[in-house]
Amino acid sequence: MFHLDTLATLVAATLTLLLGRKLVHSVSFLKKYTIPEPVAGGLLVALALLILKKSMGWEVNFDMSLRDPLMLAFFATIGLNANIASLRAGGRVVGIFLDCGCWFVGDAKCHWHWYG
Repeated sequence: MFHLDTLATLVAATLTLLLGRKLVHSVSFLKKYTIPEPVAGGLLVALALLILKKSMGWEVNFDMSLRDPLMLAFFATIGLNANIASLRAGGRVVGIFLDCGCWFVGDAKCHWHWYG
């Protein structure tokens, strides 16, 4: 089992992001469907780590102290990447998805009101 400290985890995350950037720019499918670079790189690294664990028994533990701030940054940048033109280009399906998301957020707020 390998344990990566905070700095090593940050370096691994940076390398994963750079790998995702290279992957998205070189695979037309990922570029066409605007798959985020962190998602593409993260899936590839997760698959590689799964193969290492199943085939050789290697396990990698990452320091989780930066997890919450990095997740916040990730989802904020994904949200900032959206614009009205791309939402309109998605058509009816994106509109339905957006409506469902707004409904769930509104419904969750109602439930929070009742429980607390």
